[in-house]
Amino acid sequence: MKEASQLSGLKYDTLKYYCRLGLIPRVGRNQHNRRLFTREHLDWIKTLVLLRNSGFSLAQLQSYTNLCLQGENTLAERCQFLGDKITELKKKRAQLAKSIDALGERQQYYQAVLSG
Repeated sequence: MKEASQLSGLKYDTLKYYCRLGLIPRVGRNQHNRRLFTREHLDWIKTLVLLRNSGFSLAQLQSYTNLCLQGENTLAERCQFLGDKITELKKKRAQLAKSIDALGERQQYYQAVLSG
């Protein structure tokens, strides 16, 4: 767990929680009952981190994981799932760009007032 945590960038407790939620499927255990992570698990964890950083909720991560576990017959659903999030993120990016522009204008005004 510690090594997987370090390699993935997830906190130990977060990784453990993700395992309990079933977000990291098919993790084996050794004779001491410690989780054994493969390269595929670490790649999957990186995908989870990417999705989480993109604003996916834990429930959405669970839905996405379940779709992936069902196999190729859910590719269209997964594509739509990601497409919906991309659309949402693009809207947020546009809103952020407007906010940045407005704040920049306000800052320029203050700078002009301060410089006389």
